[in-house]
Amino acid sequence: MAWDRGLDLVEVNPVADPPVCKMMDFGKLRYEQSKKRVTAKGGELKEIGISLKISPHDLEVKVRQGKKFLEKGNKVKFNLPLRGREKTFEKSLATNLLKKVAELMLDVGTVEQMSKGMVGNRLFVIISPSRGSKKRESETVRYENETKDPQVNEKEG
Repeated sequence: MAWDRGLDLVEVNPVADPPVCKMMDFGKLRYEQSKKRVTAKGGELKEIGISLKISPHDLEVKVRQGKKFLEKGNKVKFNLPLRGREKTFEKSLATNLLKKVAELMLDVGTVEQMSKGMVGNRLFVIISPSRGSKKRESETVRYENETKDPQVNEKEG
């Protein structure tokens, strides 16, 4: 019956007597469970690609986007793919660029992992949100609400 509908027969509770089974799409179930695991570990991993030839303004834009991801509680992975002769600059220019990105992100996150060498044709740095990043947002909103003068509102109303 499950095969006719394009579903799988999944055993939900094997300990029960009789065992409990459910008709469902097993691939969809595994996908949902993996998404739950990722969010439970500390947010989704967002990837941002940068180039060795990136301009300073473009780098600022990418860092700003990374900061937005970190403030939402997601991890950020900056990928730096190297092509052709760029691979010869792996030790000097490429690692310096990734260190610069990590320094720019230190106010909202901490470096979780930095590639020690080439992984395939790319270098990367993973930055996770610092513990107080979400708290800072709520504190600033609370502070703004407290600084409003209640006497001004009474005179207007």
